[in-house]
Amino acid sequence: DYTIAISEDWIHQNKLKGLQTDRLSFVIDANLDKTREATITFESVDKSLRQVVTISQEGKDDLEAKSRAVLVELYEALGGDGWTRKTNWCTDAPINTWEGVAFVNGVVLDLNLSQNNLSGAIPDCLFELKGLEHLMMGENNLTGTLSPRFAELTSLKSLSLYQNNIEGNIPAEWA
Repeated sequence: DYTIAISEDWIHQNKLKGLQTDRLSFVIDANLDKTREATITFESVDKSLRQVVTISQEGKDDLEAKSRAVLVELYEALGGDGWTRKTNWCTDAPINTWEGVAFVNGVVLDLNLSQNNLSGAIPDCLFELKGLEHLMMGENNLTGTLSPRFAELTSLKSLSLYQNNIEGNIPAEWA
């Protein structure tokens, strides 16, 4: 026998019906604000056993601020002042109005910077865009090698880097 204590009202225990007694389920309300944290504490009735689970949930506003910072860093690292197309980049305008950026529900989904006079090596900040599905950077002046960190972009469905000055082999981590 045990008790469950939930520290915040945005987490609810889902009461399962049926014969199962070893499965617990919780529902977490959508977070449209700032990052938040709560705990779920499980404790035996005799207080001899205790387990605390911490739940952290990023808010939509925080996700947008992080995405904005990453995109500005990318712009600066790839010679953004010399880009051919850069409408709204590095402004306070909504991210989904930045040219070549598809931004949905706090996530950069697509980044189309092909034929845009990008220069330099692809910076590590790019790999912070974990929800990125499509990355088009073909026909630019990118240099360096292909980073094994592309494997961290687990949502990536398409990648276009043709006609650049990137050297080396495809890293084994991509497999």
